[in-house]
Amino acid sequence: LRDAGSVVRIAVGDATRTTVATGLHSPAAVGRAPDGALVVLEAATGAIRTIDGSGNGEAARLSPGLDGFSACGESAVVSNFVTGELTAFKPWPTTSRVLERGGLALPRGIAQAGEDLIVSDGVSIRRVRGGTAGVLATTAIDSIPPPFAVALASGGFAWITVPSLGEVHRVDLAARTSQKIAGGFDRPTSILALSDGGVIVADTGAGRIVRVEADGSTRTLASGLVSPLGLAMRGGQILTTEPTGGRILGIRE
Repeated sequence: LRDAGSVVRIAVGDATRTTVATGLHSPAAVGRAPDGALVVLEAATGAIRTIDGSGNGEAARLSPGLDGFSACGESAVVSNFVTGELTAFKPWPTTSRVLERGGLALPRGIAQAGEDLIVSDGVSIRRVRGGTAGVLATTAIDSIPPPFAVALASGGFAWITVPSLGEVHRVDLAARTSQKIAGGFDRPTSILALSDGGVIVADTGAGRIVRVEADGSTRTLASGLVSPLGLAMRGGQILTTEPTGGRILGIRE
């Protein structure tokens, strides 16, 4: 039971329910390991836990998004619906290797965090480090809407645009939650973080460039543009493009 964070056993004969485990984080699948132990996959944390009378021990931990477990002989294979990876343990549970490496869904936004890259791909926010894209938050598990573009804020937060909702959200990457900061946009796409805590947003559908403050207040910096897309700062000037017109525009506040 994903929302309840528990695993129950249902008797075939009389449908009697017995709670086997509680306190789990979005349990997504249950199976028998090669050694006969009952295991449960936590989609929210990526933990693979063994269930026994003494508690819920952690056998292994992968990326969040686990959804399938299959055992064969001394081996086990785990699938991940967020990353698209298949991971094999042989023998279970000591050694793991990636059978099928996953990838990004529709990478649209990118921001730099030191030597890492933060990427939004429409279904998740990922940290790219050393060639691996780890999951920071995902729409299928966490309380965040589909992210289009992403910009980093201080204190472990990130800004995202949500074109399908016409909104701008601030995401707490540690808590994996989001808060709507401003709405009423017509397909907001690109976003640019400012040093004072605000952001600049390309309201592509409305042909505007809008400044959004941390408190949610907005101010239009430019209007009448043709589907502006892309934002950058150069010498105090905000740069954007009009792809259909082939223009690069400079805007000053």
